[in-house]
Amino acid sequence: MKQMHRKISLCCVLMLLCTVLLIPFSAKAYEEKWGVINDTVNFREGPGTEYTSITKLAAGDSVYIIGEATASNGGLWYQVKCEKNGSQLTGYVFAEYVTVSSSDFIAYLQEQGFPESYYAGLIALHEQYPSWQFKAVKIEPSWNEVIAGETVIGRNMVYYTSNPAYIDLTDVDENGNQIGRDGNSWVTASKAAVEYYMDPRNFLNASNIFMFECLSYTEGAYTAAGVSAILSGTFMSGNYTCPDTEETLSYAETFLTAGQLSEVSPYHLASRAKQEQGAKGNALGNGTVSGYEGYYNFFNIGAYATSTGGATLNGAKYASTSGSYGRPWTNQYKSITGGAQFLGTSYINKGQDTIYFQKFNVVNQSNLYNHQYMSNVKAPASESTIMKKAYTDEILQGTLIFKIPVYENMPAQAVPKPEDRTEQPVEPEEPETPKTPSFSTSYRISGSVLTGVAESTQVSALLGKFSVENGSVVLYNKADQKKSSGKAVTGDILKILKTDGSVYQSFEIVIYGDINGDGSISIADLVLTRKHLMELSALSDSYYTAADINKDGKITIADMVFVRKHLMELSQITQS
Repeated sequence: MKQMHRKISLCCVLMLLCTVLLIPFSAKAYEEKWGVINDTVNFREGPGTEYTSITKLAAGDSVYIIGEATASNGGLWYQVKCEKNGSQLTGYVFAEYVTVSSSDFIAYLQEQGFPESYYAGLIALHEQYPSWQFKAVKIEPSWNEVIAGETVIGRNMVYYTSNPAYIDLTDVDENGNQIGRDGNSWVTASKAAVEYYMDPRNFLNASNIFMFECLSYTEGAYTAAGVSAILSGTFMSGNYTCPDTEETLSYAETFLTAGQLSEVSPYHLASRAKQEQGAKGNALGNGTVSGYEGYYNFFNIGAYATSTGGATLNGAKYASTSGSYGRPWTNQYKSITGGAQFLGTSYINKGQDTIYFQKFNVVNQSNLYNHQYMSNVKAPASESTIMKKAYTDEILQGTLIFKIPVYENMPAQAVPKPEDRTEQPVEPEEPETPKTPSFSTSYRISGSVLTGVAESTQVSALLGKFSVENGSVVLYNKADQKKSSGKAVTGDILKILKTDGSVYQSFEIVIYGDINGDGSISIADLVLTRKHLMELSALSDSYYTAADINKDGKITIADMVFVRKHLMELSQITQS
């Protein structure tokens, strides 16, 4: 009987176990989330201080929380993933050292279209500056296409004393010497360097983020006090007196006006002028260039060295030449407002509205990888830190907008810095200088402008009027594409090339009356002049000059009359 009871008991236990096993079991998965380290803390192998420290995490580092654990003393620890020195690590951090990020901000990043590899840097920035806005800019060329476009020899450069890993060691002459691509000290950057400096994820920190700051004008976002704070400690702090009009104006108010006229951020204009001029101002900012006294150029526009003059001299020549952007710049106001319009028209209003996009033109589809403001591949990184320092805490805590590129098929993680190499760069020898070209033509050349070309002139006829020794003459359109047929038009660029293919001199063609750049004078040109006078649309560059028919340095009703009479065959517009 006892044995039977044991059997019955055993059967009951087995039935009970089966019943338990058949009960549906539902385990809730851990809700993973992002967090930011709020103070220096050890990153350990396990949940507790008795576990070995793998490394230390600093305040501002982002972590991805994948679990929780309780230490032997009852303390809560987060199991996290993070990136440290280019490596992906998994470990534990005491929970009190982690500020969990808002799920709303994560949803915002997802809505913008940022990949998860961007989250760590952006979350850390959001915790520090909650009013900042981050906009993802989807780039149409893929990552590999962009890198191929930006690694053309001479397109991106570094200083010749840079770490060899940053130098394209294949860009050498027949003797194995690095070829100087800008003077004898700037050499082609390596592919690894281009990849590193083009990867936005490497610069999502509180200083370098300013390479992505949107430089377009935002109504109501700027104050005179904010501009004054940027200019504090420089010669642009306070007021100035225009030497030609004797009018006294405020630098801060001038930059605000310049921003409105050019549709460019006044804060950017002020910090850019500060960077170009320094605390005391150079000769262009002070209007003291010898032979060009009284002409100002706050943004150093056109200030680059050529065979005919140094950077400062050429900058002064540009400021003194009648033409677009309100030139000649005979006072500070004209230089700041005119220079701002140049920056807006030439770069910012064409979509290149961040320092990053001005260096790496991946947005202006008509001229990809060209029309780049700088050749130094490191320039956005260095200029962004300067911009950050120019801003006061009040500005930094306000609403700033950052446009950050996102590439298709980019690497899963941020591209690391180029690895150190054992090779030492060879100091580049000055390339053998080809003979200086000489040329003559019946056309009129003034500065960088070529006039005297009749409407409907064919390219072959134009080039046939040049006689060149030790070089050649080539015509390019506005997009820098070579032209061998068709009509020469306003805006075309005529280049005198050396025997090695480098540019000796270039001239922008202006055909008076050909205001729309089609090579002929028509009713369309008359309409453009009228729209300019009615302030419906503004003419600039060579098109502005082409509309100045009477050559008095401005566009007036008189110029429109000249075009009308030409069309009515009452008189002819002279090109000489």
